[in-house]
Amino acid sequence: MKTLGEVLEITEKTDREDKCRKIYRYLVSRFIEEKTGLRKIDEKLKNQEKPPLPVPWEEMEEFQRQDYLDMEYFYLRNPVHTESLDEEAMEALEELLENNSGEAAARAGRVVEETYKKVLAFSDEAVGQVQLFPSLAGEGIVPADALVLVLAAVPDYDEQGNLKDRQQEESRLRLLVSLKNQLEPILTRRMDMPVRILIQEP
Repeated sequence: MKTLGEVLEITEKTDREDKCRKIYRYLVSRFIEEKTGLRKIDEKLKNQEKPPLPVPWEEMEEFQRQDYLDMEYFYLRNPVHTESLDEEAMEALEELLENNSGEAAARAGRVVEETYKKVLAFSDEAVGQVQLFPSLAGEGIVPADALVLVLAAVPDYDEQGNLKDRQQEESRLRLLVSLKNQLEPILTRRMDMPVRILIQEP
């Protein structure tokens, strides 16, 4: 898992907006992890007797590659709209670049706690939906104000591109769908906002 120090190093040569966006993404990822307990679930998945296969780096979409949750199976799909923050909030984030103290971190943490719903929203409209990807059954359509997590695991194929074990694949899909259905209402309560979990298709 990346540390705040590593994130601050990455932002050294970027502009103000990009620096604040990266810092906010890191902090909100830690906030989500703490509020949801997702890391424990991720670890349980990873430690199963036959764990689902994680997505290889070369097959990851950009959101997963840039993700700061830094988990095996879950990543955050929301954009981070730091442009919606006021000047005082931006300054609190920037302060971490100059002064990585406990006080500065606490101040930036309070910014995240007070603004995460607004900053992670796909749209300014409180009511509405957005389509993240086209789909026949509408699974790519989510509320505009939702926190969207992707549950990403791939089937196990042989060298010819055929499933190695169809029964195991059915078991994998059942597990992912069951997790999604169990977690969405729980995480919605914990985050105090709509939470949607998308199962990444291969």
